[in-house]
Amino acid sequence: MRRRGSVALVALLVTIMTAAGAGTAAADPLPVPPVPVPPAGLLGPPGPIPALPLPGAPLPPDQDPFYRAPADLDDAKPGDVLRSRQVAALSLTALTGIRTYQLLYRSTDASGGPIATVATLLLPNAPAPGPRRLVSYHPAQDSLTTRCAPSYTLRTNSGSTQPLESGAIAGLLGRGWNVVVPDYQGPKSHFTVGRLEGRAALDAVRAAERFGPGGLDGERTKVGMMGYSGGSIPTTWANALAKDYAPEIDLVGIAAGGVPANLQDNLASIDGSAFFSAILLASVGIDRAYPDLDLDSLLNDRGRALAAGLGRDAYGCAAGLTVAPYGRISQYTRYRDAADLLAEPRIAKALDKLNLIEGPRFSAPSYLYHEINDEILIIKPVDELVAEQCRGGATVQYVRSPVGEHISGAGAYLGPGMQYLADRFAGRDAPSTCPVD
Repeated sequence: MRRRGSVALVALLVTIMTAAGAGTAAADPLPVPPVPVPPAGLLGPPGPIPALPLPGAPLPPDQDPFYRAPADLDDAKPGDVLRSRQVAALSLTALTGIRTYQLLYRSTDASGGPIATVATLLLPNAPAPGPRRLVSYHPAQDSLTTRCAPSYTLRTNSGSTQPLESGAIAGLLGRGWNVVVPDYQGPKSHFTVGRLEGRAALDAVRAAERFGPGGLDGERTKVGMMGYSGGSIPTTWANALAKDYAPEIDLVGIAAGGVPANLQDNLASIDGSAFFSAILLASVGIDRAYPDLDLDSLLNDRGRALAAGLGRDAYGCAAGLTVAPYGRISQYTRYRDAADLLAEPRIAKALDKLNLIEGPRFSAPSYLYHEINDEILIIKPVDELVAEQCRGGATVQYVRSPVGEHISGAGAYLGPGMQYLADRFAGRDAPSTCPVD
């Protein structure tokens, strides 16, 4: 019954989200959407005293001492395991025989300072022949609290996207690979901050390689990464940063889809769409990493109220993407539109730090998938990213799909992405769609 219920939930989620994505913005003038009121009891009261978990349920990360950084964090090296424990992944209980561990490990934030975050390491019940392989899998967290981080949602089967993501993790385990799932947004949930997320992904690999019960062959382990949409951010940024930040990792390939290559290019397309609140959701995460943005001063009262709710995930995990449908930048900020917003120097400066197109060259072969008609993340900046990576000598297989949109693309990329990693693990030559000189 549990498996049948999960399938029904996945189908319902895809139907609802696809319908939301299919909408089009109404013509001006638009009524100002009201600031949504969070459902009572969804995540507990919004004040400083969080709701208590049910008896026997895992403590939320903000209450669980396991998540707290040790006093000597500064002495640890990136990827060092600070604390570990064995847990159960409730969302994967249909897979018998898997062992699941949580690792608190040291990583590095966007400004270069030390942070402690958690990775969930899952071991298959039937490892593939030969040395163990490792995949760092990155769910689309798309949220702003650790109560929506994978280490918690995997243990509680909570979060709106977790049934879909758990299916992907089950597929990787079914191939006999070790899987590490990092809380890549870090302890303060810096959503969309690529440099932090990429480092957290790389350090999770280091932690998994150094953790004895995982059975990996240390730095000789062949490593792959994958993630879609929000999960593509740590995937692609890790590939861009690996050469300088973690050159010892044997990253043999990555698979990513729905890539936000340059958030500046997506502002105008999201403004007035069903996913308008994604702008504020990302802005809160960026402001936490780069406080010079001074987000409060950019918003009006309505915008500050919405940002406050988003900042505590008051609408549910990932639900903050759609809580102000067809809203406008002019209705929630002190600016007229995307162009006016980007003319503000401190906004442009913060977003420039997130521009993957101008980032380092990918170190490992890459499979990139994007829907031509993606209504959330337009394809133009992804085309530019691929062109730039090809010019720099990267190996990229780029699939521009004409048949779907953002949500359906999450399923369409998954099988080919897994096979791409399987081929890299097998040592087969990586295909490339880059132009040949």
